[in-house]
Order: sequence, then structure tokens, then C-alpha cells
Amino acid sequence: MHGRHSSCLCFACNSQPTYLAARQRNTHRNQWMSTMDLEIAAGYGECSVCFEHLCAKGASVMVDGSGHQAGFLRAERLPRRVCRHFLCQECAPTIIPRKCPVCRRDFVSTLDVPDPIADPVRWFHVVDRDQNGSIEKSELVDALKGMFPVEPGALEEVIEMNWRSWDTDSNGTLDTAEFRNRLAPFLAQSIGNMRQRIIRQLPDLMNQPAEWFKHWDEDESGSLERPEIVRALIKTIPEFTGRDEGWLGGTFAAIWSIIDPDGDGSITGAEFMMPGGLYETLVANFCRHRLGG
Repeated sequence: MHGRHSSCLCFACNSQPTYLAARQRNTHRNQWMSTMDLEIAAGYGECSVCFEHLCAKGASVMVDGSGHQAGFLRAERLPRRVCRHFLCQECAPTIIPRKCPVCRRDFVSTLDVPDPIADPVRWFHVVDRDQNGSIEKSELVDALKGMFPVEPGALEEVIEMNWRSWDTDSNGTLDTAEFRNRLAPFLAQSIGNMRQRIIRQLPDLMNQPAEWFKHWDEDESGSLERPEIVRALIKTIPEFTGRDEGWLGGTFAAIWSIIDPDGDGSITGAEFMMPGGLYETLVANFCRHRLGG
């Protein structure tokens, strides 16, 4: 059994009474886990709860109780989205209280995002977040990131290259006619090609630490900022997947001063590999026991 050590992440140490008391006092969202930490999931088309890609489980949006009579959808009354964020269809029903995990806006229920090929009319409505009858470029980027497991930069390049041909009146948005005549055919023809641009394979943390560090240094700054670390651990370490914000926030807060000794909010390659740093902490707690070490 581990001794009580501030850099230990195992469940035995983190289940001590002092840790549980701290979590019980945290009746609101743990302040260490900022909006920025969870917002990073949106940039990669991932669920803001489990960080799994939305295309793997299907996407849902959060809606309120209002709606409007959408002419494009005839006389049907449809709910209004409360924010730009997406959840996977597996996590969406489990959110209690009913607040967006990222922006904390209240919502009444969730709505599954339809398939744009099988149900293009409803897909248009869901993507048109402000229900103004047109799709803005930012709305389209958010929606397509959740459809295709591709590098975000590659997807944005595709959208940028084709936007002028879709936006025939050059007003900066896609109306229903432009969607039907331009974007929908493009999606139907290109969906297979776009899905071939798969996100690069994840390096093994234990055996390829330098490559792992470089993989998650998305902005190529030479250091891992806190949101990058949060996403990396949730995507890499099974024990972090599906944990609530209080657990994640408490765990990171407990070890942050040790793994980030200069307190600048990021971890350099040297800090990552230093004795007692993040790499050694992760290997000691989460990697070796799986290999019988």
C-alpha cells in the first residue's frame, strides 16, 4: 500500500477521509477545473464529459423548453439550443444538475443530432443554434468536428476551401437553399474521404514518453498547458475516464505544485521527465501495475 504522498494518484490514497471531506464540501463545480480545461474537448469534436469522440457514440445538444415555428420544418415546433457545446448520447442523459458541463447554462432536456444525409432538414435546424434560418461558419465547424474523427486543422481547411462555393450569395452564412443545393451534396459525396483522415495514433506513455509529450503538445509550444494535460490524461489513462469534475479537480490540485515546480501553469519537457514529475507519477500509479511491475 502506498504511503500518504501528495504526488500519489491511486484510489487508496485519494479515498482518505480528508479527500472525501474536501469533495463533499465542493457542492459546486470544482474551481480548479476551469471552463478552459473542458472547452478543449469542443475543439476536437469530443464529449465534454467523457472526452470520447462524438462520432463514436453519437452527438447530443442541450435544449430549453422554448422553440419556434420553423418554416423550413413546416409547422413543427422545435426546441432551442442553450449553448454551442455537444455531449455524447451516452453521457447526455446522466447530467445532473441539468447544466452544461462547460458553460454551466441551464437546460431542460437533450436532443440527439440527426444524420445530415438521412435527415438533412432536422440536422440543419440543430446546427442552426440561434435559429435564425442560416448556418454560420462557426456553427458548421462545431457540428462537423463531431461527425468526423479527423484532425481539427484538416477539417477547418476543408471548410475554408469550400466555403465560397457553398455560400453562393457571399453573405457569410448558408441559408436553406445553399444547404440543400451545395453543402448537403458535398457531405454525401465526401463523408468517406473525410473519415479516412484519421487522427494520428496515440504513442504509448510508458515506452514512448517523448513522443507522448509531443503528441499532446497541440500548439507546439514545447510545454503542456493545463487544458492539454487534462485532455491527455482523460484520453490516455482509463482511471481518469468518466470521473466527475470534483474528482479530477481535486486530484490535479493535489499534485500540481509538485509536477509544475515553477508554478507557471504549464509543464515543460524537462519538468515532465524530472524525478517525481508527471511521467514518473503516472507510470508508478497507472502503468506498471497493468504490466505486472
